[in-house]
Amino acid sequence: MEEPTTELDKNTSSAVASVDIAGWGVASNVQTIGTHQEIHVGTFKTDRKGMLSGSIQRHRDEAKNDINASLLILSAAPQGIIELACVGAERTWDPQSKRGIYTYSYEGLVADPDDSQTTFELDITMEEVGIEAHPNLLAIEAKYGSFDPRLKRFPKYAPTATSGSGLSNPQQKKQQLNKLYGTDSWEVFGATFKKSYVRKAIPPAALRGIGTIIKRPPGLARFPLPPAAKYRQWLKLAPKITRRGNCVNVEENFVMSGRHGIVPEIYGAAQLEEDPPDDE
Repeated sequence: MEEPTTELDKNTSSAVASVDIAGWGVASNVQTIGTHQEIHVGTFKTDRKGMLSGSIQRHRDEAKNDINASLLILSAAPQGIIELACVGAERTWDPQSKRGIYTYSYEGLVADPDDSQTTFELDITMEEVGIEAHPNLLAIEAKYGSFDPRLKRFPKYAPTATSGSGLSNPQQKKQQLNKLYGTDSWEVFGATFKKSYVRKAIPPAALRGIGTIIKRPPGLARFPLPPAAKYRQWLKLAPKITRRGNCVNVEENFVMSGRHGIVPEIYGAAQLEEDPPDDE
């Protein structure tokens, strides 16, 4: 790699260098103060979603405990090296050079990544649901007794057991504890699906259709689900949007319905697209 060329400014005793960061062709002004270089470009990388991140250091001649707080303000970070926002700053001390090291962290986007860098995640779960929603509840109650919806429990003793009166009645010993006594729920198959990507601005599609029923989330075909899953519906939940430097990280979330589907009378309209109330 060729050494950066410098042009000495005799009036300020500083040098200016042109640096090509990882082949991006981003020129920077690297200043030297006195006999040492002040600005040092660190490692920059791109993650799976296309998010860029890295760090730049500022080396200062100062005592160990002489911390310059103004240099820890994010706006004091070196500019013009790469088109990313500074998201963090820290100061350490180098005992060998006897200099304060101010490290600035950057992250964000230079341009929107393409769709190939979108990530998808399928989380298979077993969800606890009230026993009263069991599709075979009538057959269960015929064998184990009626489920009390107020007390949320089955009877203590099985309905076929012989019961007597009085604590001393010998017939009471024949009673059998109901196997479902204390049971008020059961585990059902479920799934959540997440689509994640980064963009310089929030895409309108991310907020469209929240709270509505869809047949298949975009990208779900990448995961081989059991054949019975094709009869399930999906509910689009509200996205999670996090600011990252000069861009946003968007997580679109979808949850799979139960075996009976989703009631359209409840989730038939997008919750951010309804007509406003008359008093607004």
